[in-house]
Amino acid sequence: LLMMLDCLRVEKPGFNKSEKSIEDTFEKASLETKGKLLITMTSSNVSRMQQAINVAARQNRKVAIAGRSFEKNFQVARDLGYLQIPPGIIVAADAINSFAPEKMLILIAGSQGQASSALARAANEDHKIIKFKEGDSVMFSADPIPSTESAQNALIDSISRLGVNVYYSAVNSDLHVSGHAAVEELKLMINLAKPKFLLP
Repeated sequence: LLMMLDCLRVEKPGFNKSEKSIEDTFEKASLETKGKLLITMTSSNVSRMQQAINVAARQNRKVAIAGRSFEKNFQVARDLGYLQIPPGIIVAADAINSFAPEKMLILIAGSQGQASSALARAANEDHKIIKFKEGDSVMFSADPIPSTESAQNALIDSISRLGVNVYYSAVNSDLHVSGHAAVEELKLMINLAKPKFLLP
């Protein structure tokens, strides 16, 4: 009778790419990065965490988790068996500087430019452990949600000023796959269900 449909990406043509495509993007960035690779994303995106861990394992990087939201979600996902983690790959955040920069991949909170996040503190040179150096890269594997665009852009600017390479969606469309349907997916859903009424 009634279909209520999430239409957040109704302006996006075509179909979304597969979430699995993100791993190739992580791989490319890791190969291009001569120092630490920091990846920020929505901290509840467990499948994307797994893809980052897969890349780190293949490229002989250790993985550290930085930021309370990330640490909490990572631990829950690990405890429930949703993450497949090779032995010895995870290191404590306070051990980051014990490894050569090119041997580190850091999953870090702050993808929306939150002022008190671990990534923002590192960008402001105010993080106890994470210090940016030439050769490091930061990847934003999350599009800004409505109302956070300016905060995310300001954070990207701050990181860039430190001489760090930044990957983000305005310059690279392969960093994020939305969970919201694009136009052809919305059409498909409507044609499959054939509702009498549609509430976007």
